[in-house]
Amino acid sequence: MIRVLKVLKKISIYSYINLTSFIRLYKLRIKFLNSYIASKVHIVYEDINLIHLSKGTSIENFTTLCVVNYDIKSNNSYFELGENSTIGALSNIRASGGKIIIGKNCLIAQNVSMIAAGHGIKKSDLIVNQPWGNDKIDIVLHDDVWVGANSVILPGVEIMKGAIIGAGSVVTKNVDEYSIVTGIPAKHLRYRVDD
Repeated sequence: MIRVLKVLKKISIYSYINLTSFIRLYKLRIKFLNSYIASKVHIVYEDINLIHLSKGTSIENFTTLCVVNYDIKSNNSYFELGENSTIGALSNIRASGGKIIIGKNCLIAQNVSMIAAGHGIKKSDLIVNQPWGNDKIDIVLHDDVWVGANSVILPGVEIMKGAIIGAGSVVTKNVDEYSIVTGIPAKHLRYRVDD
């Protein structure tokens, strides 16, 4: 009987989490009628006004979008997706403790992680108890940026107009206009040119 109760408790917690996510998703779909949000997107937010989806945007299945100020001292979480920009399936977008702003006509491929802020790392306290770090926060992608599959974009990075991030790259520094970068950490390879 105890095992059955434990299983039922887990199922009810799981059902509550799914229902909460469904309600949030439904509210976003109503607010942003000109955007496509797939049915299996997991969304966590405190205030729907901290999310802005422009016309023609899409977020594909199994992506997690988190826009929450877990740390009471920081109140700067915000997410914006510009016109005609797409976030591919299985992506992890964490605009918690900072802002993530994606410009117009951007392609974010599958399984991309964007993390707007990291934790403090003082030795005197446990990592899980520390507030968001303030030295590097926010991610900005300007218009016409393509981020390849399995890439990671870390806090404090600005990717300028027309840049391309090669698949599997880890971006730790700003990226120039029309630059193609690749690798771990991502390094400049060449610039986009007309044929």
